[in-house]
Amino acid sequence: MDQKTRIKILEKELHDLRSHLEKVKATKSWKMLSIMQSARGLISLKSNTTPKKNAPGSIHKHFEAKNPVLRHLLKPPQPLDHKVSVVIPTYNAGHEFLFLIKKLRQQQQGIGEIEIIIVDSGSTDDTISIGRMWADKVIEINQSEFTHSHARNIGAEAATNEYLLFMVQDAFPIGDYWIHQLLASHSELNVAALSAVEFCRIDSDWAHSVGVLNHYTFLNSLNNDRVGKLESSNHISLRQNGHLSNVTCLIKKEVFDKYRFRGWYGEDLNLAIALLKDGHQNGMSGLCKVIHSHNRNPNYHLKRGLVDVIYLNEEFEDFMDRPPYSVVGILHAIIDMFNGLKVFISLASQMNSVNMEEFREWLTKLMSLNYKAAMFQAIDLDPDIDKFYKMIFDIYDHQPMTQSQKLDYENYSKLGYDRVINFLDYVSHWYSLMDRWMISEVNSSLVKVVAANAGIMLASCLFADDIGEYPEIIELHDALKGGV
Repeated sequence: MDQKTRIKILEKELHDLRSHLEKVKATKSWKMLSIMQSARGLISLKSNTTPKKNAPGSIHKHFEAKNPVLRHLLKPPQPLDHKVSVVIPTYNAGHEFLFLIKKLRQQQQGIGEIEIIIVDSGSTDDTISIGRMWADKVIEINQSEFTHSHARNIGAEAATNEYLLFMVQDAFPIGDYWIHQLLASHSELNVAALSAVEFCRIDSDWAHSVGVLNHYTFLNSLNNDRVGKLESSNHISLRQNGHLSNVTCLIKKEVFDKYRFRGWYGEDLNLAIALLKDGHQNGMSGLCKVIHSHNRNPNYHLKRGLVDVIYLNEEFEDFMDRPPYSVVGILHAIIDMFNGLKVFISLASQMNSVNMEEFREWLTKLMSLNYKAAMFQAIDLDPDIDKFYKMIFDIYDHQPMTQSQKLDYENYSKLGYDRVINFLDYVSHWYSLMDRWMISEVNSSLVKVVAANAGIMLASCLFADDIGEYPEIIELHDALKGGV
């Protein structure tokens, strides 16, 4: 690429970044969220606005509860002669992809070599041109060829260095020595593969932030490094000790080549369990975090909840204690859950301020009511979710439930209710009083939490004794399964 072309591309990128910055500054989130101090190496953005005492930036403070030393912010004591190939699958990565590539280039300090390999599956934005300018290799595949396993395996085949570092297109290193510290931790912990705990961005949706907190609490690695080895064959032990994530996964190429990624989904967990069963140890670092989170629509949370349950039930024979008796009780629970949320949001959206305890108590009562699935609430939540709700309502036959169906209804209603309360407990830990903007933010997140609940419940229908009587449910599963 000649110099004039490169200058034109850089000028366009600068213009796009400035436009994006102006849009960010105009949002309420910018005015009310505090900047994460540990992310100062990512983007230097400044604002004269002062966040409230309990501004939503506090929602990320659970990662700093023990004030851990973020080792990747410190200058390494001595260089490492290791060479690393970073493999990143991409698809329309957006303007922030340039930040990631530049940040990875800055990681050269303290280590032998960095090779960046992009495996793109049909991007129509500037992802490929950015990759060609800044990466060492750009491999293009058709979108129809993409699976999480296939794209990463292709990148690994093209890698020439001792270590492989699998990442995603929207994760960001913290500091300039992040890869150095991953390599050091990999050696110190004596593990086959090492992943990093995710640190949510300030623009992460709260439903995702709570999910991240719950996940790394489950893995016992929120603010500490943890080494896992095979202790038991039950699914909880395997998941807790496997704990690898392709948001960040560092592994020696010679080890990876013996296993490779497999399957249509959950390829990182599949690799982790295979390593454990062969006597290896895996690591999860809470002291060498990576910035990564999402602000996705409710439909994604619906699909993700469904796909997670389907995958985990395929992977682990003991994942589901008891299959549901009938689809009927689960559909009833889904409809009642949405009815309670719709009534609540229609009332809460009219409020200017509310005490958090009252807000929580009010929602708790509405969500625990039995609406008998007889009411169709026309209150709008989200176009895709409203369409899904209408489909479930139409499939349900609205007949009185049998005793076993009532048992399913109670079990799955409790599952959905507990997840809503978990989210509210998290928010109420940081806020005692909510204004109109806060109420709107919580309502939006609740739609995502309930959508994820509905996905989990719908996936469970597949294992009900009478699923054969509901071909519409099977078709709905197939339609929602793609794109996660």
